[in-house]
Amino acid sequence: MRTEVLTTNLQYNYRSLAATIQNMTQTTAINEIIQTLADVESRFNITRTESEEFFPEWHEDLPEITEADRADLNLIRRRYLYHLNDESLTEGTVTLIMGSPLLERAGFYDSPFKMTAEKSVRIV
Repeated sequence: MRTEVLTTNLQYNYRSLAATIQNMTQTTAINEIIQTLADVESRFNITRTESEEFFPEWHEDLPEITEADRADLNLIRRRYLYHLNDESLTEGTVTLIMGSPLLERAGFYDSPFKMTAEKSVRIV
């Protein structure tokens, strides 16, 4: 009889604790809290850096680039940062601003490379 009472009390306490925890837990999608890079910078107290010492392996043992390449890359970078200020960059915008010019500069629009688009899917 005593064992049954203890078991019943433990089950009740467990259920009560589980219900309390479930009521305390709240799930929020990350995109409801952080929507822009400005939100990330503010929430985590971080800032963008231009320092070449931040990731030195990105700057070591690289081939030299021409002044024309450097000017093109700086233009792409300036455009990206300009549009970044609007805080609403979509994947398509980044592709237009950065992807296309970089692919062209690298020669990926010329032979032997060929571009293909995603195939459309018809929902029946």
